[in-house]
Amino acid sequence: MKFSALTGAVLVLMSSAVSARETVEIDGWRIVPSDESCFAMSMYDEHQTGMTTSLSIAYNAKTKLTLVTFSNTKATSIADGAKLNLEIFLNLPNRRYDDGWGTKQFTANVQDEIRFFISEPLEKVLLDDIAKATTIGFFTGGTLVSSFGLDGSAKAIADLARCAFEIAGMNIKDPFLQ
Repeated sequence: MKFSALTGAVLVLMSSAVSARETVEIDGWRIVPSDESCFAMSMYDEHQTGMTTSLSIAYNAKTKLTLVTFSNTKATSIADGAKLNLEIFLNLPNRRYDDGWGTKQFTANVQDEIRFFISEPLEKVLLDDIAKATTIGFFTGGTLVSSFGLDGSAKAIADLARCAFEIAGMNIKDPFLQ
């Protein structure tokens, strides 16, 4: 996985100010702190196009909300600001899948001909589901929009949570936050 100009575009979309906590890399994921949240980001090479796509998961410990953002270089018909209802599927170990997240609204953001799809705020439990999954896929009407392998996501999600609690000035082991 490589971090390139696309990394910069994702960071501009997702973060206004980087905190004092440094960016770290864990098992192919980059954990990036911002002023109120942290992001776990992974980059993927598209073999057919030679382009790079990304998957990013943001978590805010104070609000307990998660955002999922992914890029797609093929969705050229989608305009900036378009609202789309996409189904989220997670592949789990042992060939099981989780479609419990159902359909969620995503907003398109166009940067340099790349479409970024940003989810509505989602519940924190999505972090646990992603950490257990092997793949995440996004569909529209049964057609695959994008899918991403989640290798290394368990360690990355654990550090994402630590980062978000640190940014919020909260103790991750606080029993009242569980």
